[in-house]
Amino acid sequence: MEPGTAILISAFAGTIGWFVTVRSNRLADRRQHTYRVIIRQQDDERFSTALEKIRQLLVDDDLPAPDDNQRLEDIKQIDYFLNHYEFMSAAIWCGDMDETLIRSCEYSRMTKLFSKMRGYIEASRRFREQPTMYENLENIRARWLTDDLSGTHKLCEFLMLSPYRTLPATLSLVERLELRLRRPLSRS
Repeated sequence: MEPGTAILISAFAGTIGWFVTVRSNRLADRRQHTYRVIIRQQDDERFSTALEKIRQLLVDDDLPAPDDNQRLEDIKQIDYFLNHYEFMSAAIWCGDMDETLIRSCEYSRMTKLFSKMRGYIEASRRFREQPTMYENLENIRARWLTDDLSGTHKLCEFLMLSPYRTLPATLSLVERLELRLRRPLSRS
């Protein structure tokens, strides 16, 4: 083997080794952070109180309007609870929390939460004039309910270690080509 080829192979192997090590460390850090958030949530008295309050309000079908000054304590509990899951959703989108772990622990609560509180969330957006309020939670819910990512999208997320709401323009082009190749050609 020529020395130039050996150097090239060594550099390539070193780069692959570095990539695998960095990726493994990042995944381990992200999982550890996710575990801490989940464990902290279980020990958080304020979260438990808000959860019980939300459950009771939903059972009684008695969610307040976000502008109801007579029920400010209920509104604070609801907002605390929704903000907790909005934070988790945003952390998933940023790649700071492990989506697989959160999904296996919180799938039902996060998907049903948005559905059951959609009216309150939409009213809050209008009342507070914040049209993107709880948008991360809404987008995670939609992602988990559809789960129809293309191969290119999955590969991009695998390499970047974070989910994408939309693909970068170059990958969108690749996806369009994939879709075109899957469709039968129309004969004119």
